[in-house]
Amino acid sequence: MDNDSPNLLITQSGGSTNVTEGGATDSYTVQLTTAPTTDVQVVITPDGEVDLGNGVGQPLTLTFNAGNALTAQTVTVTANNDTEVEGRHTSLLNHSIVTTDADYQTVSGQALTVTITDNDLPTVSINAAGNASERSAVPGVFEVSLGDAVAPAGGLTVNYTVSGFAASTDYSPLSGSVVIPAGESGATIFVNPINDADIEGTPPETVTLTLATNSNYSIGTNSATIVINDDDVAGVRILQSGTRTDVVEGGDTDDYSLSLTARPSSNVTINFNTGTQISTIPSVTFTPANWNVAQTVTVAAIDDNLTEGAHTGTITHTIATTDPNYSALSVGSVTANISDPILDGLAIAAGLDAALDALEQRFSQEFLATEIPIFGSASALASNPFTGLSDLIQSQIRTAADLDASRLETIIENAFRPLFANVDVVTTVSGGAPLFTIDGLDRSFSRTNLDLASDFGLPGLDMQVEGKFNSTVNFSGALSFGFDGSNNFYLDAAQTGFTTTVRFRAAQQCHRHHQPGLLPTGCDG
Repeated sequence: MDNDSPNLLITQSGGSTNVTEGGATDSYTVQLTTAPTTDVQVVITPDGEVDLGNGVGQPLTLTFNAGNALTAQTVTVTANNDTEVEGRHTSLLNHSIVTTDADYQTVSGQALTVTITDNDLPTVSINAAGNASERSAVPGVFEVSLGDAVAPAGGLTVNYTVSGFAASTDYSPLSGSVVIPAGESGATIFVNPINDADIEGTPPETVTLTLATNSNYSIGTNSATIVINDDDVAGVRILQSGTRTDVVEGGDTDDYSLSLTARPSSNVTINFNTGTQISTIPSVTFTPANWNVAQTVTVAAIDDNLTEGAHTGTITHTIATTDPNYSALSVGSVTANISDPILDGLAIAAGLDAALDALEQRFSQEFLATEIPIFGSASALASNPFTGLSDLIQSQIRTAADLDASRLETIIENAFRPLFANVDVVTTVSGGAPLFTIDGLDRSFSRTNLDLASDFGLPGLDMQVEGKFNSTVNFSGALSFGFDGSNNFYLDAAQTGFTTTVRFRAAQQCHRHHQPGLLPTGCDG
């Protein structure tokens, strides 16, 4: 970095910024490289993961002037001690500059990444998902679940102990541990019965799994019990992949499996009621020949063109059969966790970069480069409001995990608001493709005591001017972009653009001369 030119100098202690939820804080310093002519405000905008001293997610403003510009100001970063299980994660601090100093108005903002160590352990629970049957060789099922959390990178190993009234010869050996894969919220443990010739008495054969303590997780529901039945019992078994069903509108599907627990005397058809959030699922039929072969049910969310955030849909099941053992059965339901479409952060960042660069160039070419008679170059009247915006916003969008419309709105508004106080992002969805319109890109530039150009621009009138003037430039803009059906970024030209209004007011010392020998007159008009 050239310390002889106007710039923002950010120095991290130890070369990085690392904090711990409920523990260690960290700090870095900010200073300018040259003394400004007017106050320079550095606005630091965090996300909801850290606190800079004004509250979690609240911006911090540092003010520099000619006297303290070269003196480093310290920013202390504290992690938000939330209860969410996040593992090791990051937060992004955006630095933007607000000033009337012409040199520092051209300085781009910078982003700083904070690494956060989570202090929240995932809570592991176990429940019995189905009993076993010796005669039909149907396994018993336990589900180990993390609830709404997911396993970290490398997976999470959960240990358990085995007890119960069943002898070790009644089922295949269990390992004593199960691994929840990375990114999954649960895992399944099967208890495979051994069909022996013994007449089972009382108490019934049971298998109980009890979770063992571990420093990598805490324990919720710590034990569960299944029964190994000696006789076949009619039932419908539902097994969700990863113990949850998670789908995305217009995107990822998920599945679960259905099977029967005993041979039916006639065909058993299971019908699905999917409600308004889940796509229609065709019925499945089990016969006396395939009753114990699991059938996969694919779940897809309806893309309803609404921005809803995370929500759920419920799938209920009904049975149609002439088998009296199955006809009266009540079957459990499945809750699907639905996310709005995950957006392509790289495509959005690249598209916005091109759009903002184009607007920056248009403003420079169509306004700042204009020569105005009497008043001179328009570049003295205002600065380019788009300078530095692209760099400020790209890094946040590129690094955002599970980027949806709601989170993108927040990122854009937080990045634009230090420069455009009234910014508003409106999202509409058509055919599953989102369109984002950024309104309120309004800003005013005021300049006082600027020198008038000596040449009026009309030499035939032999008129010269001298003195100073004041000006106000009012800028108003909008930006609209979205994705087409092929997930390609596009700019909505009809909703994108800006208008600029300039007002001049002559200062008291302004004079104009018509011909030699005549006294100057004021030019306040």
